[in-house]
Amino acid sequence: MKLRTELAPPSFGFTLNHRSGIVTMGSCFSDVIGKYLHQRKFSVRSNPFGTVFNLHSLCGALQKAVEGAAPAEDRVVYRDGLYFHLDYHSEFSGQTVHELLGNIEAVGQGLRAFLAQAEVLILTLGTSWVYKSGDEPVSNCHKLPASNFEKYLLGLEEQKELLRQLTGSVSALNPALKLVLTVSPVRHIKDGIPENSLSKALLRLVCEEAVKNYPRTFYFPAFEIMTDDLRDYRFYKSDLVHPTEMAEAYICGLFMKSAVSEEARALGEEWNKVRQALEHRPLNPHSASYREFLIGLGEKIKGFESHFEVREEYEALEKRLAALG
Repeated sequence: MKLRTELAPPSFGFTLNHRSGIVTMGSCFSDVIGKYLHQRKFSVRSNPFGTVFNLHSLCGALQKAVEGAAPAEDRVVYRDGLYFHLDYHSEFSGQTVHELLGNIEAVGQGLRAFLAQAEVLILTLGTSWVYKSGDEPVSNCHKLPASNFEKYLLGLEEQKELLRQLTGSVSALNPALKLVLTVSPVRHIKDGIPENSLSKALLRLVCEEAVKNYPRTFYFPAFEIMTDDLRDYRFYKSDLVHPTEMAEAYICGLFMKSAVSEEARALGEEWNKVRQALEHRPLNPHSASYREFLIGLGEKIKGFESHFEVREEYEALEKRLAALG
C-alpha cells in the first residue's frame, strides 16, 4: 500500500561539483537552496539583490547586472531619512541617491563577474501578482502608502517575453551557462487561494515554454514535490504558507540528486557534519576532552583542503584552541 505519490528527481543531463559556480535568485526558496549548498561548501551566490518574488523584477535586476546598465534614478524613493529603489529589495538603501545607486551597481558588477564563469543559474519564481507604480511593476513597496500602487497580474505572454530577453542576455555573457527554473513551493495565499493557484499555473506554463524553446534550460519540480509528494499540513510551518525545515531539506536533497554528482554530494555531506561539529558548544569548554575534540576536528578540516577553501574555518578553530591556553 502506497500512502504518498513520490516524485523521482529529474535528470538534467549535467552534474555540478564543488568547482561549479552556482547562482540562485528569486523568491525566498532561492535562499533555502542557496543556504543548503553553501553549508555543503559549494561555490554559490544566493539572491545578491535580495528576495525577488516576480519575474518582471527578477529579469530586470538580472539583465541590468549582466549588461552593466545603471539602475534607473527616477525609480528612487525616500522614506524615514533613507533612499530606496522600487526595483530592488529594501536591503539596498542609502543616505544619498548616489550611495544607494552605487551599492546596487557594485553588487551588479560582482554578480556579472561571477555569472561570466558560472555553470548554472537557478531562478525560483514566486508569484505572477505584482504591484505597479506608474506603468512599471515594483520589486518592493518599501512600506510606502498602498494608494501609491496598483495590483496587477503578469500575463503569460508578458512573462514569456521577459524570459526570452533574459535568456538572450545571459547567453551572450556566458554561452555555456545552464538555466534551471523552478516554481516556489511557498503559498502566496495573501493574494487569495484561487488567485495563488492562477499565479502558480501561469508560472508553471512560463517554465514549460522556456524549457521547450531555449537550450540548456531545465525545470526542477519544487512546487510539485511540496503540493503532491508532501501533501500534508505537517510539512508546513505554523503559518501554513512556508515549508518546514524537514520539507525544505527533502526538496533540496532531491535537487542535489538531479544536479550534483554523487561524489560531490557525499563530500558535501561529510563537510556538513564537520560544520555542525564546529557549531557544537560543550558543557565544559576547558576540559581535556574538549581540547582533544577540537584537535581532531582540525585534522578533519585539513582533510578537505584539496577540495575547497577551508582556511577561515581552520583559523577560527585555531583561535578557539589558543583561547583554552
